[in-house]
Amino acid sequence: MPPVAPVRRFPDVAQAAQTAGWRPGPASPALQADSVDVWRADLAGAGDELAASLSEQERSRAAGFPSPAAGRLWAASRGILRELLARYTAERPQDVPLHADQSGRLSLPGPVQLSFSLSHSGQLALYAFASAVPVGVDVETARSINETALARRLLGAAQAQALSRLPAAERRRELLRAWTRREARLKCMQAGEAGEPWLIDLDVGGGAAGALAGLGGGPPAVRLWDLA
Repeated sequence: MPPVAPVRRFPDVAQAAQTAGWRPGPASPALQADSVDVWRADLAGAGDELAASLSEQERSRAAGFPSPAAGRLWAASRGILRELLARYTAERPQDVPLHADQSGRLSLPGPVQLSFSLSHSGQLALYAFASAVPVGVDVETARSINETALARRLLGAAQAQALSRLPAAERRRELLRAWTRREARLKCMQAGEAGEPWLIDLDVGGGAAGALAGLGGGPPAVRLWDLA
């Protein structure tokens, strides 16, 4: 586990996990009560066998995307989720009983004590898994966005103005961090449980930003896995 250091930018609420912590993930991971597992995956490298594990409803949704490329990435992201859940539950990927509520939030029905969250932006995907503790993860890659409008929505007028004075590359980096922090926090709070989320920045590389949030105590240990 790499050292965790404070981040002192916009806003000063997160801790950072360094890239050096990413390692090839195990075939049979076991969750620990005091840690969260985060997996990083390249959707472009996903094999056809992952898509084969999707349900009929998932295949129909993937086929309904306006862009075939976007549909393939979505299918890959869901297929990888099934593969990873299968590793934790000892089910076959196609047998994992994914349930989606009215808001689209995914869960496993029954007594399984497993909380998970996923996010993908372009070809990069992140998946977080925890033992019963609600978690949320988000990743954002650099893309064409209205930086001024997004900064005001995420940070407010004063911090958005301060952000605008940074060099372009640093401004984009900090804006992506703020964006992922907001989304990760919202995802973990969708579970409906009370409490102030802890928040950790994830250094995912490639000019992208990632964040992990969760409820229950302070920030846990984070195990960073790469999916081969």
